[in-house]
Amino acid sequence: AILEGLSLAYNSSVTDADLVNMIQRLHAEKILMSPDCASCQCPCGRTEDYDMEEVLHASEDLRNAKLELFALLGDLANLSIGMSSKDASKMIVQTINDALFQIGCTFEASQLEPWLEKVRRMLQ
Repeated sequence: AILEGLSLAYNSSVTDADLVNMIQRLHAEKILMSPDCASCQCPCGRTEDYDMEEVLHASEDLRNAKLELFALLGDLANLSIGMSSKDASKMIVQTINDALFQIGCTFEASQLEPWLEKVRRMLQ
């Protein structure tokens, strides 16, 4: 679902309804994976929706780096969806997961440069 969501987010023909449906699907998947998370007495934040406001209000350099990495991850998700090799697809999914984590915890644009380079190389 994450791969499809990333792929959809950077599709030029996507509609608002498509995005709403994808968010609902992601929420349903999240509940399946962590059914007790919503009622947890000690929330960790690991399954919360990503706060795009944080990205949009970041410094220009950091915002641009995060948005570029999101876009590249959308391209990588498209690549993975079309792959027949399970091993290559697993590697891409792991890279996407790791890069999404980095986007969420990075406070300087320079920290994302290795991830931008890694994803660019994977897309070549």
